[in-house]
Amino acid sequence: MYGLKTRVVEEMEEALDLTDTLIEALGEEFCDFMPTTCQNLLAFLDMKLSEGLREKAFKTWECLAECARSAVQSGRMDGSALRELVTEFLKKTVGAMMTAAGSASSADEALCSELQLQASGLAGVVRKAGEGVLTKDGVKDVAAVIVKMLDSLPCAQDVPAEPGVRRRRGGPAPDDDSDCEKDLEDEAPVSAQSVRFSLCDVAGALMRGN
Repeated sequence: MYGLKTRVVEEMEEALDLTDTLIEALGEEFCDFMPTTCQNLLAFLDMKLSEGLREKAFKTWECLAECARSAVQSGRMDGSALRELVTEFLKKTVGAMMTAAGSASSADEALCSELQLQASGLAGVVRKAGEGVLTKDGVKDVAAVIVKMLDSLPCAQDVPAEPGVRRRRGGPAPDDDSDCEKDLEDEAPVSAQSVRFSLCDVAGALMRGN
């Protein structure tokens, strides 16, 4: 049974890797396969996936958004198709985040890891989709959810900002460049503070792109 599950996961990983490769190889011509691909990938967002597999799925969504944006710019795809792609992804992912946060009794590390990964995926897809994709109402709805989640993830005032998170968000790296300190930062547990940073990334991507 374990071997079967492992093989299924491997096949899902291979499918995502193949999709990324095809998008890169075909470029804008991949837009002919976009509807079917998006429909299948939306189903991934409903599944309970491992962190690594979920991260791969979000990377593929970023590739799709970037490909669709390029196709729109060249006239191969209508802008409404790109808007639909991003909107459906946002609806699924934001809905999953709200469900996960609402069903948990506390923001433990497992929940925070899941929410941070989903928030990072949201920000990445919004950035890759480019400017002016979402409607004002769409931006307003997502922003309202972000505010609600920020309110539901309170952090004590004495909780320090995490250096590893600051670096991922584009902040400067610490002066001390020792291997020991890097290892400690990489192994730092994901906390509610980490999720808040990632949610702010989503808000920033929305404001810059729409």
